[in-house]
Amino acid sequence: MPERPEPIPTTRCLSCGTEYATACPACPYCDWVPLRPGRANWERKTFIAVGIMVSVGLAVVVMLIEDAAAFHVRGMGGYAFAGGVLLTIVLANRYIGGGKDDL
Repeated sequence: MPERPEPIPTTRCLSCGTEYATACPACPYCDWVPLRPGRANWERKTFIAVGIMVSVGLAVVVMLIEDAAAFHVRGMGGYAFAGGVLLTIVLANRYIGGGKDDL
């Protein structure tokens, strides 16, 4: 008689209620991403707000450097801001968790 494989540990999604493997970092059915243990939703929002403020500061510095150095290329401040915001969101998802659940 063949041996029965051990069952795969599952968890229930708090958003949609379906069960999925605990090895998955997010619910594959509704894309709900839980916060990491010990983290609160206000930490994620604060991290993102500070990251956006830093990105604005970086964009202003890049625009001032463009004007001072008389580069003939304009608009690099926008790229600096967009890159800073993207990096902020990636780092927030990586270190705090969450994501699509609080948008």
